[in-house]
Amino acid sequence: MIVEKTICDYCGTEKKVNEDWIGIGVSIGEDVCPLCAKNFTKCYSVKEEKERLYDFAIRYEIRLTGGQEWHEPDEQNISAKIVGTHLDNAGVKGELMIVLIHKTWCDSSSSLEVNETLIVNLATLLACASV
Repeated sequence: MIVEKTICDYCGTEKKVNEDWIGIGVSIGEDVCPLCAKNFTKCYSVKEEKERLYDFAIRYEIRLTGGQEWHEPDEQNISAKIVGTHLDNAGVKGELMIVLIHKTWCDSSSSLEVNETLIVNLATLLACASV
């Protein structure tokens, strides 16, 4: 499905010329860029979400302390956005999701641009924190 929006509902990336976006966000009417769309390929178990979060932290050198807390992720160009309308992890539209966004400096545009996103179900994240 080709959409007309020019900004991703998740990470805020601007649509590039001739780029097709798909409408697979967690709520009806949301459109996501290809970078965010790759996060919706499957539902993840609590163990898999923990591994995805850990890999993301390692990849972007988010300082991990003894308890594996993230320390100052904003200083490593990581931001977050919450999307969705209800706390559930059944794999249905509207679930609350946390979108982690990593940006890198782009010399050609002299600005930070989205490098990668990781979208995590909030209910599953709470489960990760409690086990």
